[in-house]
Amino acid sequence: MLDFLETLKPAVLSDTGLTIIIITVLIILRWVIVRQIRGGEETLSAERRKWISVVRNITLFLIFLSLVVIWLLEIANFALSVAAISVALVIANKELILCLIGGLYRMIAQPFDVNDWVEIGPNVGEVLETNMLTTQLQELTSGTDALVEYSGRVLIVPNAQLLTLTVNNFTYTRNFTYLYFRLVSPIDHDRCEDQLDQLRDELARIWDEHQDLALRYWSMIRRRTGVDFPDPAPSICLGTTETGALAYDIRFYCQRKLAKDIRNRITKAFLTPELSS
Repeated sequence: MLDFLETLKPAVLSDTGLTIIIITVLIILRWVIVRQIRGGEETLSAERRKWISVVRNITLFLIFLSLVVIWLLEIANFALSVAAISVALVIANKELILCLIGGLYRMIAQPFDVNDWVEIGPNVGEVLETNMLTTQLQELTSGTDALVEYSGRVLIVPNAQLLTLTVNNFTYTRNFTYLYFRLVSPIDHDRCEDQLDQLRDELARIWDEHQDLALRYWSMIRRRTGVDFPDPAPSICLGTTETGALAYDIRFYCQRKLAKDIRNRITKAFLTPELSS
């Protein structure tokens, strides 16, 4: 850098001196010509005033043209240096700039707010805090039984990920959710119908206990989100596993905090005939 400045000094000094000389010569030349046009008269005619104006304008144009010609190379080098510095700054701060853009996107689109449950790529949690650079999540671990528990960890997610990853806001399932699970038993044609009836009766009993509240919440969420959710009524789908066993796939819409108890009740009802045999 110092070597560059040392080599630049003679050129700059030379251009500066040439600029001063040209400007001085043009100003003196303009003064001489204007003096000749005036001719020592106190009152100038319209023709003389026009010529004096033309001379002054031509002088200003020549000064400007001279400056451009003399300093063109230096101006180009300076512009190139500014562009190079700008590119270097953008590359060096790319992640920071993307985070700022992501923060701006979050403010405009508002895909989530504080206390919402969100999934940003592989990160799942409750939003604790947001700013222009990051989003802070209290991590949630989701397992079976539609159970969600706090892991005790806090995740700091750069807002740049909001631009490249899918953002899923599942706050509407915070209180009520669809419980999906599977019960498996060996294929027994004599008892298959009995097991199915036993499951249907237990699902009906549990659904009667929670139906009113579940339907009210399901209707409210549909109105707020405008999304067509699956029917909240419990359902059973028969199938088989890869090993040839009989599988009962169960779906039940319930309060998240009761999901574990409901699954235990349904499983107990399913196993009761086997235990009594």
